[in-house]
Amino acid sequence: MKGKNLTVKVNNVSSAEYKTQLEQFYPLLNKICFRYANNEAEYDELMSIAQEQLWNALNKFDKSKSKLITFIWNCVQKNVVQAKMKEIKRRKHFVPLDKLDGVLSDSHKPPENKIFVEQILDILELCEKKIMVDYYLKNMTLQEISNSMRISVCSVHKIKNRAIDKIRGRFDV
Repeated sequence: MKGKNLTVKVNNVSSAEYKTQLEQFYPLLNKICFRYANNEAEYDELMSIAQEQLWNALNKFDKSKSKLITFIWNCVQKNVVQAKMKEIKRRKHFVPLDKLDGVLSDSHKPPENKIFVEQILDILELCEKKIMVDYYLKNMTLQEISNSMRISVCSVHKIKNRAIDKIRGRFDV
């Protein structure tokens, strides 16, 4: 059944209104999903969750309590983070060291420490992994890492310190 004015109405949001809101808030959804995704498949999964949560948020929104953008940010981010945490808990394998594109030589991964290194790298985000490998295993300076990643030295420093804090918090190092 096709028609120009055919819309689905759930609670108070029509599908046409949802499409316009999706276009308006797509950069926000993109920012949230990009923050938590380590690869394209995770990004796609988180984006579908974010779009579903946008629909739910639009249906629950009360103008008297907050601004729409704040409400959507909180609803979507909370659910995307929850989905990411569930996925992390579900994951039972560690990131193989070979996926670092041959960056680690045999001298850097003795057999007795292999699992520990994999556990450490598994809790870090992709950019944190790259910075830690470049800094500690390749002995690159913060400036060299900054140039290779095309971000500021200050950002490299913050990301490195965030990674160290994650490792310390998780493994009590």
